[in-house]
Amino acid sequence: MVDLSIGISMNLSQERVTISSPVTIPSGVVEQEHYHEKVNEFIFFLTKGISRVNGKDYDMHPYDILILDTKERHQIIAKDADVKVLVIKKGIIDKVNC
Repeated sequence: MVDLSIGISMNLSQERVTISSPVTIPSGVVEQEHYHEKVNEFIFFLTKGISRVNGKDYDMHPYDILILDTKERHQIIAKDADVKVLVIKKGIIDKVNC
């Protein structure tokens, strides 16, 4: 399991925003599919990787940003190499595993 909750938090316009430290998902690891009830999530890719959103795979490249609305099922797949990302969450932090 990959913990994406490390980092800093701040309030912007009365909304909680959390920014993770850089997170590395080791090669060969598939993150647990999950969604958030109350969080918008922005995943900034520092390296190549695969993101699965609502069952569809997307090839991600360095500097790509994945923008997720609440209740969108998602996971990161580190198929052939480590994947490094920054995760920015806006709202009340929650996570529901699928």
